[in-house]
Amino acid sequence: MAFVRKKNIKGTVQHYLVQNKRVRDKKTGKSKVKQEVLAYLGKYDSVEDAWMNATGKRRRKLERYRKPEDRANDAAMEQLARDYQRKMRELSKQEVEAMLPHLHHPKKDRVQWTPWPPEDPLPF
Repeated sequence: MAFVRKKNIKGTVQHYLVQNKRVRDKKTGKSKVKQEVLAYLGKYDSVEDAWMNATGKRRRKLERYRKPEDRANDAAMEQLARDYQRKMRELSKQEVEAMLPHLHHPKKDRVQWTPWPPEDPLPF
């Protein structure tokens, strides 16, 4: 069971996601309970807030400790955003084709450029 631990460092409160772990002491052979730090949350007191404001490696690490319903909600929102962007791209392509049809159909009487023949003398 993980929980958030507050720690006062140089006058600011820092938060850590920690878990209690039972470890056997090598010298005495007895077991002790030690805290293992799972993730650093910084100034945020919940995993979700820390994940929203993190980037890169820390964000990927915090992803493991988020609630499953939050993960599913984010996946659904990302899918909706991708669908919306795809729809907007398709609409903009259709609008351009409707307003400027000559851009998509090259003129048939356009002269093609050809390189200067080597046997002809240069005009200058």
